[in-house]
Amino acid sequence: GGRDMATLAQDIEHKLIAQQVRLPAGETGWKQIASELAAACQQWLDTKLLVGPDQPGHRIRDLKREQCLHEVRFAMRGQYNDEKLAKLSEAFEKEFTKASPLAKLKLGKLDLNGILTGVMDLAYEQDGRFYILDWKTNHLGTDPDDYGKVGLENGVAAHSYQIQFSLYTAALDLYLKQVYGDKWEYD
Repeated sequence: GGRDMATLAQDIEHKLIAQQVRLPAGETGWKQIASELAAACQQWLDTKLLVGPDQPGHRIRDLKREQCLHEVRFAMRGQYNDEKLAKLSEAFEKEFTKASPLAKLKLGKLDLNGILTGVMDLAYEQDGRFYILDWKTNHLGTDPDDYGKVGLENGVAAHSYQIQFSLYTAALDLYLKQVYGDKWEYD
């Protein structure tokens, strides 16, 4: 739970110091590097996740084990064609402003008919709602501003991650229908 997450930074720090692995440049200042990494992890655990424009964010540190579904594996039948992608594109255009790169899908012709498999990094419940968290490690640039709202939107759009999110949402919806039956309703 929250306590498990709170000790993550300390665990990383202790393991790095204990292993004394050499850096590619030959540096051996692991205590300093481990301390900086531990501080960065603490900051990361305390930062509220962006969950929506009108919703308060959640801190990773505050999530309890029973709220979380880790590495949710799924397999579902996929039938996607130009017509279905056009409907998805319309939904994105309604969801995002026209200025946002997320409003436009950048895909060629797609005709998929088969089984779609994947793994969601984390799905969690907070205040009766479910959220999906998918870690991304893309390099967006060297300036901190590259990781602001505009930079993140451009990064998501460049890799069409909004489609991945839509698929994850559909998979989680199917899972929750199985778990909750008629009590579950996607809104």
